[in-house]
Amino acid sequence: MGALSLPLIVWGDYTLTAWPWLTAGLFMATIVPVSVVFGWLRLATGSIWPVVLAHSSHNVFFQAVFDAWFAGPLEPLLAGEVGVFSCVAYSAVALWLWRSGRLARAMATARAGR
Repeated sequence: MGALSLPLIVWGDYTLTAWPWLTAGLFMATIVPVSVVFGWLRLATGSIWPVVLAHSSHNVFFQAVFDAWFAGPLEPLLAGEVGVFSCVAYSAVALWLWRSGRLARAMATARAGR
């Protein structure tokens, strides 16, 4: 989930909806909390591999599980990999990381150079 996907959502064929600009907005609203979660994973573990696995798991879960569970024209907007559910779920985890102090501790550890 990177910024390189945004032009493909709007002007390419990377969206599954008839509303590419709405999908792009959901994408932007989703990648902000995803960035917090994935950034914390990187800082907390000192390795990029948990982030790689998390991104892969995200893709597999949303494409294999949610696409099979939900159907209809609104599925990508509600349950797709950048749908409302995904945005809410990642936002909840990012909020928990921030409120629990885990994010601040990981950032402080990274600044200190481990």
